[in-house]
Amino acid sequence: MVSENKSTAKYWIIFVAVILAIIVIFNIFLLTDESACTTMNIVETSLEVKNGPHQVIGLNTDTNSLKMGRISTLSGVQRSILVNSTFDAEVEVIMDSPFSSWTTITPHNFKIKKDQSMEVQFDIFVPHNALEGNYTGKVSFCFKR
Repeated sequence: MVSENKSTAKYWIIFVAVILAIIVIFNIFLLTDESACTTMNIVETSLEVKNGPHQVIGLNTDTNSLKMGRISTLSGVQRSILVNSTFDAEVEVIMDSPFSSWTTITPHNFKIKKDQSMEVQFDIFVPHNALEGNYTGKVSFCFKR
């Protein structure tokens, strides 16, 4: 009976040690993930689709967001944002919005040096089947060292 308890205890010790080793290895891989962003900056974006007898293109001078303004279907709008970094980085630009499929981002991946600036262009073309209304979302700038 005593030897049976010792073997059961050894089994549980080995089992717990294996589980802890798996957790440690998993965390090491998780912490060394090179695809993770060192810094993430998020900018709000919006667009209003409005149809009428004449094509509409709204203007926006707000420099703290990417508000595209009011625009008709089958029309386009272009906005840009200046990106800079305090360290050498690879930058990935990701748009999460209902109109991301209407948007071309140039460049959407680039390298930037410390204290350098890069202009990122957003070209939006509203398709003929777009519904009228307000569309909002965000643009994420993922900086990787």
